[in-house]
Amino acid sequence: MYTVSGKVVESSEALILLQHRDEKWEIARGPGETIKGSIRTGDEISVNYQLIAAVVNVLTAQALQSEGSTTHVATQRQEYVTANWSKLTTGLTFDEIDRLIGPVMLLSSADGVTSPEG
Repeated sequence: MYTVSGKVVESSEALILLQHRDEKWEIARGPGETIKGSIRTGDEISVNYQLIAAVVNVLTAQALQSEGSTTHVATQRQEYVTANWSKLTTGLTFDEIDRLIGPVMLLSSADGVTSPEG
């Protein structure tokens, strides 16, 4: 369980929009929530919340190969690396990247895959 505090920017039956420092947090409301008091715009509140997975994509080669999809492994890993290249590589060596996301694909363009930078 995590906690965030801040000022209510907006509130509805579906969500609470909370200003926490310099960020706005959109927190979904659910049927099991407990509200102690009434929520109004401008109120300072504290929210206990959980992170719940909606979709989990396995990017390791062994897990995807067991599904018989080696081409899918390369495509999925390439898409992930391309989309997150700047976050993944900031201050990291190739060995560190390799440990985090598995082998970085250095396939030739003849294989139909190019490096994340083009």
